[in-house]
Amino acid sequence: MDRAYLVTLQGTLVQYDCDPDDRPAWPLWRPGAYLEAVRQAQTRVSATTFGYDFAAGLAEADLPTLVIGTECSALGTDFQTRWHLPLLPAGAETVHVPDAGHRVMVERPDLLREEIDGFLMGL
Repeated sequence: MDRAYLVTLQGTLVQYDCDPDDRPAWPLWRPGAYLEAVRQAQTRVSATTFGYDFAAGLAEADLPTLVIGTECSALGTDFQTRWHLPLLPAGAETVHVPDAGHRVMVERPDLLREEIDGFLMGL
């Protein structure tokens, strides 16, 4: 099922891996994978844009926030810093996890955990 879903990805969504010919397993249990499947299904049926605001209320949240960025993804560190960081509360920070794509949790779980642990220890 995971490989079958990869075939349905469209556009820049295929630019999520450091090596597109050797992709790591795609964990479909991720909420983002399901949301993306729904978004693609809706946009195939209608020319309207997908109507979910991912950023609603983020700036008002009074929570320490860490944004994870990677280098092999259309949504990597540069994208996160430019587009997402300004939507978050003051003090939010971005960290870069090298040699990983969008699915950093299966590509570099060691570095991801190290960054998250460091962030949490600093709170």
